[in-house]
Amino acid sequence: MFLPTAKRCCFECLRASPETALVNEARISRREQWKGLYTDHAEDLTNALKLTDVRSFKTHNWDDVQKMSKTRGVLAKDLLAAYIKVDKALKEPGQSLLKPGWLHYRLAASIIFPSLNPRTGKLQTGVSCKCCHLNLWKLSPTSLVPATSQNVMFNLYFRARDRSYPEDEAALHFSQCLESQKLWRVSNYGGREINHCMFIQQGGFYYDRANIWRREQENLANE
Repeated sequence: MFLPTAKRCCFECLRASPETALVNEARISRREQWKGLYTDHAEDLTNALKLTDVRSFKTHNWDDVQKMSKTRGVLAKDLLAAYIKVDKALKEPGQSLLKPGWLHYRLAASIIFPSLNPRTGKLQTGVSCKCCHLNLWKLSPTSLVPATSQNVMFNLYFRARDRSYPEDEAALHFSQCLESQKLWRVSNYGGREINHCMFIQQGGFYYDRANIWRREQENLANE
């Protein structure tokens, strides 16, 4: 569920759709493309932002996910609407704000929202396999694929780690995943909590993937 618009979306739409684009206005204002707007039209922009219903939220501190940061994310199309009120010529160049990026903000503004399985009449949220991550982690350093954003999105090892299964498909996956069966036995058939690595404790691939994009995006702050 994408909270600023209260609409359900798939992960690919969350990652790439213009409707789910979010940015950090403070960082945007320092980029060369927008500096003139903030310096030459500061008063007009302030008024435009006040008159525009800009949806915003605070993000987590990505270096300590149990804390909130002071960073404010804003819905990109709302920010662009304010820019256009100041200068209509910004409509075309402003489309760059709606491109895929700032994934850590998109993730921060979304929640896992259950769906109704009409066949069973039950709510389901999806299930991921911890052991597919453990299999990736156990690969030797020479064979481990670097965790770049490109590999995280398209490499088969990462895709297996990051996949979310409906409950019935999760049961099928479990029957085929020897590592999951081994962990199930070690945990006394689910009766004992197993301590996992920090990757899993901090939220799994949602945190990991967002952190990659966060650092890549912040490297663009001065462009």
